[in-house]
Amino acid sequence: MSAREPQPSWARLRSLHSDESGVISLLTVFVMMGCTWLLLWIVNSARQLDSKVQLQTAADAAGQSGVGILARGMNAIAFANQLEAELFAAIAVMQATEATPASASAQLALLPVFEEILSGNGVEPRDRPIPAFRREVIEVIPPLADELTRNIGRANGAWRGPDAATNPDGPQGPLLAVLWSTSGRPIGRADELDPRTRTLPVVDPSPLGWDAPFLSDPQAILVQARRERRQLANHYLRPWADDLAAGDQDLSDLLVIRSGRFLNRLLNEIYPDTNLPVQLRSPSPNSEALEADLMFVTTTYRQHKTPMASRMFRNPNATHAPAMAISQVHLFLPLDRYVCCPWTEVRIDPRTGLEYTVVFMQGWPREWSASTQNWQAKLVPVTAPGLGAILTSTPSQGAGPSWGSLSPRQLDELVHQ
Repeated sequence: MSAREPQPSWARLRSLHSDESGVISLLTVFVMMGCTWLLLWIVNSARQLDSKVQLQTAADAAGQSGVGILARGMNAIAFANQLEAELFAAIAVMQATEATPASASAQLALLPVFEEILSGNGVEPRDRPIPAFRREVIEVIPPLADELTRNIGRANGAWRGPDAATNPDGPQGPLLAVLWSTSGRPIGRADELDPRTRTLPVVDPSPLGWDAPFLSDPQAILVQARRERRQLANHYLRPWADDLAAGDQDLSDLLVIRSGRFLNRLLNEIYPDTNLPVQLRSPSPNSEALEADLMFVTTTYRQHKTPMASRMFRNPNATHAPAMAISQVHLFLPLDRYVCCPWTEVRIDPRTGLEYTVVFMQGWPREWSASTQNWQAKLVPVTAPGLGAILTSTPSQGAGPSWGSLSPRQLDELVHQ
């Protein structure tokens, strides 16, 4: 049998063109490549979204916690104001009790203690116990707020991978949270002794206090502080008189009347310019400076997640800045709110027999004052006018980017990433 002659080259090519075996396998390769690309795109998008949500959650939680500490500081100052006024009332009532025949109380033994708290036993007026406590709060609270903001931010970015025990921050590194004033100054970095720039928006009105050299209108704020101190002290006269009278209403009324003379002597003669309640830096709730005093911004920073198939999927922001999120928190005194149910109730005055309507409220204080112990913090939309200064500032720890080197387009990309 003779060997089969080889086919010409053109014949082999013609047979290859007509042979359709293996086409499905080739199409499957391209389909699988497309599906793999789509799967990687979905995974990277989900990872980016998860990182953004985590960063924003950290900004909200850190800001709420940091400004919450500032609210506690304001409430501590308000407590000191109230305590000082109550001491004036207690001393006046005790002195009236000593001067009233047939009246005695074991609580009179506290009179020397109360007097020494106010007088400070010979120390400088600004170093007396209550003024010194307020100054300590003013100096210590902002650094505490800054520290808590950073700790809460880092805790929200904690790594939960298999090596979390040895690498708590994960491959992205630590999540940095910074609390700012709306003027672009990090909280805890200001000169807290200067009432014009300190974080807690209060000033000491005393001519002998720490803030005296910085006051622009010392006489006006002194008059306001004296008026507030008298109102608070008069408020506490009745409770102390009732307590010292031990249920004797006639004696209580007599002590309230007689204690007025002793209170006037304390306020007008012994302590006219000292032991005054601190005042808010913005005297009116509608002041234009209010937002600068009571609005705070929190920013969080963290390195971007490395995308899967990084040569195919690239994050353009990762080359010039870390990921970031922003939140704004308001330090405020809440308004008194109505209570339901019922909202109102009609009652009859026993003396006149006339009807009158009682509107039920929560009973929160309504005074715009540093002596109101109801300061709170809440998240609000980011509308701070100083946001540009914050975005172009670099956190002092150096973990953030050099924002000043970024172009407006790059800043816009970071804000809307």
